[in-house]
Formats: sequence, C-alpha cells, structure tokens
Amino acid sequence: MTSHPRQYDAVIIGGGIAGIVTALGLLDQGRSVAILERDKPSKFGGQAYEAFGGMWFTGTPIQRSNRIKDTKELATRDWLHAAEFGPEDVWQKKWALSYINEGSTTVYQWLTKELGIRFLPAPGWVERGDYMSGNSVPRYHIMWGSSEKLTRLLVKRLIRHKKRHKLTLFFHHDVRQFIQKSGKIIGCIAESNGIERRFQGRDIVISSGGVTGSESEVRRLWPANWPKAPDYILNGSHEFSDGKLHRVAAEELSANVTHLDAFWNYAAGIHHPYSDRTDPKHGASLIPPRSGLWADSHGRRIGPMPLVSGFDTRHLCQRVCEQEHGYTWQVMNWKIAKRELNISGAVFNTAIRDERKLTFLANLLRVPDNFLKEIEPLSQDIITADNLGDLVAGMNGLTGSNRIDKAVLEAELTEFDRQLTASDDQVNDDQVRRIVGLRHWKGDRLRICRGQPILDPAAGPLVAIRLHLITRKSLGGINTDLSSRVLRSDGSAIDGLYAVGEASGFGGGGVNGKRSLEGTFLSLCIYNAMKAASAINATY
Repeated sequence: MTSHPRQYDAVIIGGGIAGIVTALGLLDQGRSVAILERDKPSKFGGQAYEAFGGMWFTGTPIQRSNRIKDTKELATRDWLHAAEFGPEDVWQKKWALSYINEGSTTVYQWLTKELGIRFLPAPGWVERGDYMSGNSVPRYHIMWGSSEKLTRLLVKRLIRHKKRHKLTLFFHHDVRQFIQKSGKIIGCIAESNGIERRFQGRDIVISSGGVTGSESEVRRLWPANWPKAPDYILNGSHEFSDGKLHRVAAEELSANVTHLDAFWNYAAGIHHPYSDRTDPKHGASLIPPRSGLWADSHGRRIGPMPLVSGFDTRHLCQRVCEQEHGYTWQVMNWKIAKRELNISGAVFNTAIRDERKLTFLANLLRVPDNFLKEIEPLSQDIITADNLGDLVAGMNGLTGSNRIDKAVLEAELTEFDRQLTASDDQVNDDQVRRIVGLRHWKGDRLRICRGQPILDPAAGPLVAIRLHLITRKSLGGINTDLSSRVLRSDGSAIDGLYAVGEASGFGGGGVNGKRSLEGTFLSLCIYNAMKAASAINATY
C-alpha cells in the first residue's frame, strides 16, 4: 500500500547532526522541510549523542592563548600528507582546502557565537603521525558538554524554531527508493510499519550516515591491500549506518560513490559496558594507556615497533589485523589505568559532559579510580589480579585457551619496566621515548605517568584488557561538489539531490582521504550541511 505523496521544499533523509543543521539553514529562509528518520524520537540527533565531541580547528583563539603556532599553510600540508589523495580525488581535495581555509573558522565561530559552545582551555594533540606526518601542532578542541550538549542544543533550536510550522518530523521511516521525473530527483519512498509512503520535495538531501554499522558491508568492502579482517569485530557505529542509500544512489541514479573501503576504525575496542542495544557486538573505543604494554594473544609484546595510540590510527588498525587470533591485550597496573585509561564517548566522560569544571580539574590533579572501579565489574574484557599468575589465569580463562605463558609475559613486562624506569637520556625503547616526548605537551603531561613500572607491587592490582578492532566511521561516501550536490561518475550533478555528513564521506566522497586528523567528522558534518542549505536557498 502506498499513501498519497506529501510535498515539501526539501526532504532530508536522516536526523543526525548534518540533517538537523541542513534543516535549520532551510527553515531560516522559510522553506518547508520534512525529516525522515529511521530511529525513534528519543534517538533524534543520531550518534552524536554518544560521541565525545572533539573537533579539528586551526587558527583558533584557544591555540593562540596556548602559544601554538598554527597556520592554514601548515594545516594544509599536514592534511594533504595524511590524506594521500590520488589524482582522481578532485572534489575530496577541494573540500579539504575549503574546510581548512574557510570552514574551520566558520564552524568555530558559529558554535561559539551562535550556540554559546565553549571548549577546554588547551587543545589535545592526537594523530601526530607515525611514518606519515600528522598534526604538527595540537588542534583537537574538546567541547564542554561534549557532543551530547551540542546535539541537544541543535534539537532544541530546531523544535523551537520560529518557523517550526514549516517542519515535519517522521520517525520509523526507512527510505528505500528515490523518485525521478525527467532526470530530476523529486522525492523518495519510505517504509514505515509495513506501509509505503511517498514524499515529494523540490530538493532531496541524503543524510543517512555511512556503512560501518553493518558488519556484512564492512567485510564486503574490506580493503584488498589490508591484512585479513579479524573474525570478530565490534560495532562502534550507528546501527542504521548500513550503506543502503549509497547502493540505491549508485545503482538507480548512477551517483559516484567513492572510497567505501576507506574505514576509520579503532584498534582498541571493548564490549560496551552500558549498551542499550540488542547487538552483542556493540562496542566502545578504549583510549589505551601509553604506559601499558600492548601484547598479542600469546602475551608477547607486539613489535618490533611497539603499538602506541595517538599517532596513526590507520596504521595501528593494520597492525592489529596482522595478529594471529584477531584480538590483543593491554597490560598495566591500577596506578597506570586510573591515570591514563579512558573510553571515548560522552557517557564515559561525565565531568566534561555535565560541565563540572571543578570536578574535571580535581580529577586531573588527584586522579581518582572511581571510573575503573565502576567499569571493571560491568566489562567482559577486563581482568584484574593481585599477582601475575592469577592475571594470566584470568586472561586464559577469558579466551578459553592456554595461549599465554606466565614466564613469557613476565619476561616482556620485566624488560619493559627496565626501560620505563631508565633515565630519559638512557632510554632505548621507542614507546618509552614517545612517552617522554608526549609529556612535553601540557595537555598530555597530567594524563601520562612518568616512568611507572607495571610490576610495581605498590601500584597494583594488575590489569589486563582484551581488545578487538571496532568499526567507527566511513571515510568514503557519495561524491559531492562544494554545494553538496551529488555527482555522477562523469562529474555532472544530479538535479535535486544533495548529500551531507558521513553519507558524503564528510564532503566530496572522502575529504579525509586515507586518514582523519581526528576531530574532523563532527565539524565537517556541520560545514557541508551549511553549504548544502546555502546552495539550496540560493536556487530560489
């Protein structure tokens, strides 16, 4: 059964951040807008509710107040080195340059001046680069209130908009097909509770997310030049990011969909301790301690170059995929864990999420262990023990194997501890050298131990965490021009069709190239949504 069509100026498919920002830009100019969302009303806003909320900006007042010498030229060099664009990546590169030269400032000012968002006083320094250069200076700006606050502000602004009467929200609507007429996209067909409904719009905007919420799609699209995908992969993406509209747009409309094999996964996933999904593989992304020993399934330190987070996430994921049994271990003690261990996401960073600034500062200074004490009994991946023998027994029990030999792990930890406790001028271990270097930046110094040995009896108990690869973002997507118009393979625009957010690879079908400099996802969702709304408004 198909209902009678509904007519709007714009139909937006997906109610995440990009879709909401697009809708706001259109409502500001008096356009009638429908948002078709697959999820329920309480999930309106998408995965941004769960995200941490860091954003990549260059040339901000916060950088200047921290005496960080950043320029658009330096930012461009870093982005292009990390992205490794090919000659075919014309629009991807244009989007990158547009964001660096214009979008970074535009989004930062909009957030701070229009929404009243504030950021932590010192930016983080992540994705510094391993073999390829990354961020030469700190650019990761963390919002007070996390992206949960941002999402609530945007939803509130949308619901209370002065032209709210021109907005209609439809939940539990799954778009299956586009409607064409004389080469123009004039609508779409959505299914809801077994009923097909037709929606017509002068313009249609795809804001349906990426592909990494579907494990089958991840495996189907797995990059050919990577090691084999692990047998067990956790899902850290939105459950409706299944790539369905990517396939429909490509097959029915000849849209150019590019680089879907460019994933932004994370190497240190654990099963989500607070999961509200039925998916048993719902995961959360651990931020591994730099002072922990990263070991393979046999308890051997992974090398010869040790694994250290915060430098090149893509390379880290490739290294993890090379491991024999598809999972790894982080071994540390309680003192290291309570100072360095964290999990990405608003729910795990409550002092920032709830804007309890004094608590956040106090946590940095006294390093409480409430977080680990709360997480440990809820997690199926964390083992604690008072001695190494019991820790190894717990690790082997968790995996149902006897792969880890106590003597092997003890030898690895003893040698690592020797390096950790060496004076800075006598360090001959790449991980420890990096720890020394990381502590020079004040944003890292308070969160990284100085030479803390793991087998120190006074720093116990011992902690081991089993880690799996976890999916997160799709770097590729639907090819778009700088107006967010969907493009065909021949470069022509599909009349009446736009794509924003992760559906467009955050701009152009892959604005990040092979690597994100981290913090680019949320800010680019806002930026290309703004560009889409501006382009649509300009056609009236």
